[in-house]
Amino acid sequence: MPAGFAVNPRVAVVVPMLCHPDEATAVERAADGVQFFTYGLGHYIAFGDHAPAR
Repeated sequence: MPAGFAVNPRVAVVVPMLCHPDEATAVERAADGVQFFTYGLGHYIAFGDHAPAR
């Protein structure tokens, strides 16, 4: 069931995660990738000056 009156195909949700029996190891191994992913999202959504095909 849609959450509102119409379905918006431009909405996506991505959750970065890494599984490991030891939580500290999982956090350590995933930290760089999550930071890069967050920076990339910020570039396209908030602070970047993105010019496709340039």
